[in-house]
Amino acid sequence: MEITIPEAIKQPRQVVKRLRDAYPGKEFTLDGRPVGDLGEVPAQFEYGQ
Repeated sequence: MEITIPEAIKQPRQVVKRLRDAYPGKEFTLDGRPVGDLGEVPAQFEYGQ
């Protein structure tokens, strides 16, 4: 299966945009931070800002 780089990053970029829209103030960058940001979201709800 062949895939181009633009095709490969299209879906993650869409996911990041949706997460940014849903949780303003979190960056959800594609450099590995999404995992940390995803962990911070439930912690923020549990423990406040």
